[in-house]
Amino acid sequence: MFRLLTAEMLFICSVIKSTWKYIFEEWFPGSGYVYDEGKVNFEFYDERCHSWVDTVMEIYVPVKERAGK
Repeated sequence: MFRLLTAEMLFICSVIKSTWKYIFEEWFPGSGYVYDEGKVNFEFYDERCHSWVDTVMEIYVPVKERAGK
């Protein structure tokens, strides 16, 4: 799970996009895990994302250990 904290709601779309990019292009390659295609990823929005400041949302990504590790 990746938690996003943004200073202003105006930037949340940009932050979400860059976080997805980070997960797949930077985090996975060095993590020892791979994306588990048999499960679902999702973005979780609750009351913490209803504000124009201090917005929080979470990205859940299914993982499994990299084979041969």
